[in-house]
Amino acid sequence: MRQIVFCLAVVGSAVLISMPACANDEDPTLIGIGLRVRPAYEGANSNRGELYPVLRVYRGPLFARTTQGKLEGGARFSPMRGLSVGGQLAYEGGRLADESAFLKARGNPTVDEGLSIGAHVEYDTKVGAAPLTALARYRKHIDSDRGAQADVRVTLGFLDKAGFTAAAFGQLTVADRKEMRGYFGVSPSVAASSGLPAYEPDAGPRFLSGGVQGGYQLSKGFLLIGSAEVHRLVGDAASSPLVQRKSNGYVGIGIAYNL
Repeated sequence: MRQIVFCLAVVGSAVLISMPACANDEDPTLIGIGLRVRPAYEGANSNRGELYPVLRVYRGPLFARTTQGKLEGGARFSPMRGLSVGGQLAYEGGRLADESAFLKARGNPTVDEGLSIGAHVEYDTKVGAAPLTALARYRKHIDSDRGAQADVRVTLGFLDKAGFTAAAFGQLTVADRKEMRGYFGVSPSVAASSGLPAYEPDAGPRFLSGGVQGGYQLSKGFLLIGSAEVHRLVGDAASSPLVQRKSNGYVGIGIAYNL
C-alpha cells in the first residue's frame, strides 16, 4: 500500500508540474526522495528505515506536498491574502505487526495503512522577517475501522542565509474514540491470546510533536534536505499496553530538485 501511494504521489506531482504555474504560486517547487528512520509503530521500542517522497508542488488551486507532516494532495483557494482553505487526500500510516517483534510475539493484529479525506485552513504571515505558518487540519480515515483526527501545526522559519534554510515546528494531534481504539486499543479477544490487558482508550489528545526541518542549496537545481522530530504520546494513547515508549524520534535526509 505504501509503495503504491508513494508512486501515485510522484506521478500526480509530475502531472501538476507539467501544468503552467500561476503568478501567485510563490513557493518553489520541489520533487525528490529521502531516507528516514521512524518507529515501527507509534509507541514502539524499535525503529525501521524507509524511503519517502519529498514533494512541494503548487499549481493554481491544486497541490501535493510532504512539508506539513503528511503526504497529501488536494485543492484549495485563497479568500484573502495569506489565508488558504481547502480539502485534501492524505496517506495514513498503519501498525504493521511484521515490523515489530513485540507485536508479532503477542499476536497483535495489523492496523492497515490507508487514506484519509479532510479539510484544512492555513495562514501564512511573518513575525518580523521570519515566515510563520499556522495550519488547522481535519482528517477522516476512509477505512470504516479507523476514525478521525485533527491537527494544529505551527512552523516558524529562523534561518535563511548562505544557502541554508531552517524552520522549527510544533504540532498537536487529537483523535476520536474509533481512531484511538483502532490503533491503541486491545480487545478482550486479543487480550486473551496476547497476555496484554484489555484496553479501551477514549477520544482526546494523541500526541505532541516538535522538531526542525531545513535544507542546503547544493546547486541551482538541487537541494539537500533534512528533518528531526520527536513525537510524545499523551492522554489515553500514552497509557496503552501496546506502548513501549511514550517518546519516539523521526530523522530523515533527502535530496530534491528545485524547479
